[in-house]
Amino acid sequence: MFQSRYNAEIIEKDKYVLEVSRYIHLNPIRAQMVRNPEEYKWSRYGMYIRDKKEDLITSNKILLIAR
Repeated sequence: MFQSRYNAEIIEKDKYVLEVSRYIHLNPIRAQMVRNPEEYKWSRYGMYIRDKKEDLITSNKILLIAR
């Protein structure tokens, strides 16, 4: 699943939280696995755009930062 060693990084700034979220959701597109982020089976993107009911995440924390 992981090609290299897992690295953790503390996210201290709200702006960076948004960048990381965007990066994670767009990775399957960059890898040419899907055309849209909501098509990726393991993505929670649909919960952020309110297409799916939230189960594992709390999208309002990220969405409040985006405002």
